Amino acid sequence: MIKLPKEINQIMKALESKQFKVYAVGGCVRDSLLGMSPLDWDIATNARLDDLTKIFPSAQVLNEKCSIIRMDFTVGDGDQEGIIADIATFRKKGDESDPGNAGEVVFADTIEEDLGRRDFTINAMADNPSGSIVDPYDGRADLKAKLIRTIGDPSEQFSKYPIHMLKAVRL
Repeated sequence: MIKLPKEINQIMKALESKQFKVYAVGGCVRDSLLGMSPLDWDIATNARLDDLTKIFPSAQVLNEKCSIIRMDFTVGDGDQEGIIADIATFRKKGDESDPGNAGEVVFADTIEEDLGRRDFTINAMADNPSGSIVDPYDGRADLKAKLIRTIGDPSEQFSKYPIHMLKAVRL
């Protein structure tokens, strides 16, 4: 389990109080496990956009189609102090074999499905203070071994998303 900032804890408690599942996911979990203090946090939940905007009426809607909102706890304009939280509904990969479905958003029921659509194993981890880290692709072991592995076939991943090659080098 990672140490969550008070703002992230408040967001998670607000969602859990409405009976939604909620996790910190991706790079903020990776960076926290590395001992870093992320400024931007990704939160995944089974709450949909209508629920999110009711629970967090002051949030900015970033993407209606993907059901993503942003809570900005930074101090001042462009300041690097504070926390930014992007809260998104669980999603999974759509049917990529059908070109007509390209860009289709498919909502998921579980955090495991959501993690399965991510790029690298070290970005496919989730945490909730009420439980343990969800790590279906052994991202913690890869982090410890300083190994960058894709989720799925690397040839397919990099041909569909060439930018992931640059991201792998950055990581």
